[in-house]
Amino acid sequence: MSPKAQKEEEESEESKKVKSLTDLPGIGPATAAKLVEAGYASLEAIAVATPQEISVAVGIPLATAQKAIKAAREALDIKFKTALELKKERQTVGKITTGSKALDDLLGGGVETRTITEFFGEFGTGKCFTPEVEVPIFEGSHASKSISVSELYEMAATEVKEREKDGGASVELRGISVPTFIGGRIIPAWTPEIFRQKVRKVVRIKLSDGSEVGVTPNHPFLVLEGGRAVWKMSYMLRKGDRTLKLESSKSFELPRAEILSVESARVEIYDAFVYDVVVPGTHHFVSSEGLILHNTQLSHQLSVNVQLPLERGGL
Repeated sequence: MSPKAQKEEEESEESKKVKSLTDLPGIGPATAAKLVEAGYASLEAIAVATPQEISVAVGIPLATAQKAIKAAREALDIKFKTALELKKERQTVGKITTGSKALDDLLGGGVETRTITEFFGEFGTGKCFTPEVEVPIFEGSHASKSISVSELYEMAATEVKEREKDGGASVELRGISVPTFIGGRIIPAWTPEIFRQKVRKVVRIKLSDGSEVGVTPNHPFLVLEGGRAVWKMSYMLRKGDRTLKLESSKSFELPRAEILSVESARVEIYDAFVYDVVVPGTHHFVSSEGLILHNTQLSHQLSVNVQLPLERGGL
């Protein structure tokens, strides 16, 4: 066997051993924790990143970042294809209907087979919180302080100029992580932006422990139905609906969960600002009250609109 072939075989064997971030060359537990905090929590996230992004995010040499990315791609069997191979694959792709002719037309005949299709949209698509909702801010692996979403927006606006967007305005957040709930654990999640807009109505939700939260009517609220957690539009909440409250703000730990019931959910005239903290990937964060608050994306609204009649805004 030639030296080149032997090296390739050794690298192939090495890639099969890569199952987690700490299995990557040059990535120890401390660096892996930094990667998670920076939003690179999986091999897939590493594989699609650039060496420059990884190097800057966690402060490792560019060469180390390149080796880590190469190992992640090999472990996931990510390879290049020729244009001819890709053309032949595309010829076998069909289309399936979404159940809506109008949506099928927008997609050029329906959703493609053999692919994963994701609908996404700007974060001002009908979900926000009232100014007093508080979010924990992470420094390292623990939440260091809580701040209201309105204070977070104003703080960011003193450093970065706000931009008009989706009938409101947004401000870039720098170096901010908030808690998100994934895999049964709370982890820090990078949040790149915060949005605000004026609305005329909100839903005031009062829970059995006395806490309250104000959200827009189309905001999905986590409830327990039939033994599982589902998202329910806040304007559809009824007294007796049950939700979860998490009792830990420490990251990488399994939090205790308390079941609360909805005491009331009433629509109020509001006519003021509401805010949205953007969390890519999970699209939710854990508030200081322990509530899991959702970031609706366009896909959620489309799934609702497909089922509505035309006169009510359906597709």
